[in-house]
Amino acid sequence: MKRHRARRERRHGPARRPKLATAPPPAVPYSRLLACLKRAPDRVTVPGLVRLMGLPVSDEPELRRQMEYLEKQQIVFSQRRGRWSLHARTRIVIGRLSCPEGTYGFVSAEETGKRDVFIAGRRMAGARHGDLVMARVIGRPVPGKRGDRSGGGGSEGEVLAVLERRPPFLAGQYRGGGNGGLVTPRDDRVSGTIVVDGASAGAEAAPADGSIVWVEITSPEDRFRPARGRIAATLGLPEEAGVDEATIVRIHDLPGAFPPEAEREALSHPPRIDERERARREDFTGSQVVTVDPATAKDHDDAVGLVWIPTARGEIYRLAVHIADVAHYVPEGGHVDREALRRGTSVYFPGRCIPMLPEALSSGLCSLHAGEERLVHSVLLDFDAQGRRLGYRFADGVIRSAAAMTYAELQEILDGGEDGNGSAHAPMLREMGRLCRLLRTLRLRRGSLDLEIPQTEVIVDDSGRPIDVQPVRHGLADQVIEEFMLAANETVAEHLREHVPASLYRIHEDPDPEGIDEVEERLATMGFPVRRTRGTPSARLSAILAPFKGRPQEPAVSMMVLRSLKLARYSHEPIAHFGLAAPLYTHFTSPIRRYPDLIVHRLLRGAPRAGPTRPDEPDPAERLAAVALQCSRLERRAEEAERAVVDWKKAVYMKDRVGEEFQGVVTGAARGALFVTLEGLGIDGVVPVGAGREASHGRGARGPARPAPWRPGDALRVRVQAVDTFRARILLKPLSTG
Repeated sequence: MKRHRARRERRHGPARRPKLATAPPPAVPYSRLLACLKRAPDRVTVPGLVRLMGLPVSDEPELRRQMEYLEKQQIVFSQRRGRWSLHARTRIVIGRLSCPEGTYGFVSAEETGKRDVFIAGRRMAGARHGDLVMARVIGRPVPGKRGDRSGGGGSEGEVLAVLERRPPFLAGQYRGGGNGGLVTPRDDRVSGTIVVDGASAGAEAAPADGSIVWVEITSPEDRFRPARGRIAATLGLPEEAGVDEATIVRIHDLPGAFPPEAEREALSHPPRIDERERARREDFTGSQVVTVDPATAKDHDDAVGLVWIPTARGEIYRLAVHIADVAHYVPEGGHVDREALRRGTSVYFPGRCIPMLPEALSSGLCSLHAGEERLVHSVLLDFDAQGRRLGYRFADGVIRSAAAMTYAELQEILDGGEDGNGSAHAPMLREMGRLCRLLRTLRLRRGSLDLEIPQTEVIVDDSGRPIDVQPVRHGLADQVIEEFMLAANETVAEHLREHVPASLYRIHEDPDPEGIDEVEERLATMGFPVRRTRGTPSARLSAILAPFKGRPQEPAVSMMVLRSLKLARYSHEPIAHFGLAAPLYTHFTSPIRRYPDLIVHRLLRGAPRAGPTRPDEPDPAERLAAVALQCSRLERRAEEAERAVVDWKKAVYMKDRVGEEFQGVVTGAARGALFVTLEGLGIDGVVPVGAGREASHGRGARGPARPAPWRPGDALRVRVQAVDTFRARILLKPLSTG
């Protein structure tokens, strides 16, 4: 009977909705366990899973309890002799629950760039915003629920279990007096206010009214009472220097100081290169090599050099891309390595960096400073006169950078300047510009997306207070380094695919057709003539972008297209990179600030082998899958924190400009609001509009579409009406168009 039930469920999925249960503490993250089950043989035992994932044997009882829990949820089923399989039609998503309005939510998959799963309020099973949940996909979403948040196209689901509760801490703004008050959370998705006592832990006086506080929730809200908490720390007023970064660091749980053992290990390396190490490496110290970085850069991962060589078939370009040999100084499994994996990536705030590696390495031995000998892992690429790659080779080398240039200095030379830093290398640098144009033309011709996304730079003083905000303009100098790094990364990915049994790749899956459909629909609703297309996603997106090239609407349309795409991520699977139109891609060029690059450096030096050498040795692909999942998550955390700090500093900068008038450009619309970018600053503000005037932009609009009063690219004169620095909101008042 059990065998017949298993066969039926394998074909048709679970017969009924599972009974909700509390998930047991995991021996391994559920997302990793389910991913391993997908790759495992059709029927696998628990000891087999332990071996595949490289777990200690002592974790077997906890893993068995996890499997039994998954069986209760009808996600897996057991067969004879303790063997397990996934239900063929069960789709599970594990991720954080986000509740924009408290009555419904979305689960973003941890391990993929897939669209969010919509969770109706009745299917949340007691989960709250920020919880890590396991959800089952059960159908399509309810139309209109997503609004403009991500462009639709997701699936509807139900929460099976809460795997991890959101930490009981949050940042908020305090309003009150001596005996107590109310704290309004910074995150709008956390509904309601928190009632708190007046003084923070260990403090004699209550925080000043309007202060930013760090609150521990001691009693969650329910139907009858608001949440209660205690003030764990007072961080300061929103406009005070350093309060923004201190708050965001706490919100995103970013790392602080390095452990003492990691610092000691980083300082243990001799400052000079060992002669035996030098003897086994290729000597590039006599070659023309330069570094090119932003003016504020403190670490230098890469250096480049170019020569042109006459051959019987004509001249060829030989491009040398030298990357800091971090793997030489960071042995696998050491204190620095473990801390680097825990951090995943460096985090960059204006004027400040939270590094992945201790400063002795990130800004010292591993940084390619001009005039100093450094160890590198190099890839030398040959290109013909049309920019087509002819061949490549790798080398462990030693370089001495001849110049440390900024992008502005390189641009000046590319524009014909003869003076300044790097002028002695002007002929080589101009040849780099020519090669860059060839490589870029070929990349765009094969289908790589060319999105015009505006960027801004916040200039801060020594205390971190914003003193200026400037739009970032990318020129040929930026493209030179970008194209050379792309070429190196693609080459490394192709080499690893051919010579290493398991590797780490940077992947970007094709967008969902529904997302592209919605971009076309929204543009048509706004009154733009959009030609509906068929064909590949790349061809469809190119057809959308082409009419707006060089026009005021280009940045807004580029952003709409970007939001229709899936997230790029790390994976052990050799999947193509859609955005770059690259069959294979990886990250090799920034091992000082990205842990996956360090892994790739080690893989390049590893001896190829067919698989585990012993039955009890874990599968290398499974280990890399776990690293990929963790690094993708940490990358998203870093990006969210960086964006939050920049937005906060922009708001502080605009606080003193309330009442001033600016020329703006409409860049987007959401229900009840227009987004306007202030010209010359690149700062975004919000213009509230009547729901009726903008209703045609929403997914849930009824009846025929009406022309929008404003469209992306329209000029709009505005006045800064109010600024909420804590929530980084700039409220604008429209004055006139044109």
